[in-house]
Amino acid sequence: MPSTFSPSLRIELIGAGEQAGTWSATTNTNLGTLIENAIAGVATVNVTAANQALVYADGAADQARNAVLRLTTSLGAAFAVYVPPFSKQYTVFNDSARDATIFNSTTSGNTTAAGAGVTVPAGRTMTVWSNGTSFALQNTNFVGPLTGNVTGNVTGNVTTATVLQTARTIGGVSFNGSANINLPGVNTEGNQSTTGNAATATNVAYTGLTGTVPIWNQSTTGNAATVTNGVYTAGNQTIAGNKTLTGITGVGVGWTVEQSGTTLLFKYLGTNRMSIDASGNLTVSGNVTAFGAV
Repeated sequence: MPSTFSPSLRIELIGAGEQAGTWSATTNTNLGTLIENAIAGVATVNVTAANQALVYADGAADQARNAVLRLTTSLGAAFAVYVPPFSKQYTVFNDSARDATIFNSTTSGNTTAAGAGVTVPAGRTMTVWSNGTSFALQNTNFVGPLTGNVTGNVTGNVTTATVLQTARTIGGVSFNGSANINLPGVNTEGNQSTTGNAATATNVAYTGLTGTVPIWNQSTTGNAATVTNGVYTAGNQTIAGNKTLTGITGVGVGWTVEQSGTTLLFKYLGTNRMSIDASGNLTVSGNVTAFGAV
């Protein structure tokens, strides 16, 4: 009975009573070449056509039997590779700048697709398997944690991630990623913590003045007054809050000067003591002493 060949790996099956005294050569080829290539062999396939069938052979080394296929090409477009129509697993390294699709052919050696193929993007390595008709990706449903480093770009959103694993604080407001936040004093009114001298200052020294001006809470509305090149331009501004000045030479404790219309009012502890209008008329609430000692 003559030898036959296995369908998937095309290994020679010696017939009963055949190859007497020479069967060892066939056996060594089967074990040391064909099966070894099917398990650990790497075949470099230079693709020269848009559709190219892998070389196959019965009982001899070929491209289609190898475990790993390294694809190269100088083509300027995507290409397809066809393997014999038998069940097998391949690791495909697309070592080219073009996408490659691997198919089962309808008959060994032709370039007619028997079923679905798998596209291996340029520069990528993928493990695929065939049932003899169609190819599919190996381990398409990945289950379990991924450990170690991931090299390359990862795109898309993690579908189960809703919040940060560890919440962080932004401007004193806790943020875990589940919702927008409003910072006090930014999007909404409120007190905002700051760091630096402003947070601990109690008195501010002013050049040209003796004494200090206490820090006070103050809110303003309207247009602020400006000074440009020494020219003061009044603005429309309302200032509210505690603004008491103490210990400043030239003002005096308890004294204030206010404008009412075209008249300047000189007050002591809030009580009018003297006024002068735009015409120069001077009015006092007490005695006026001329040529006296001050």
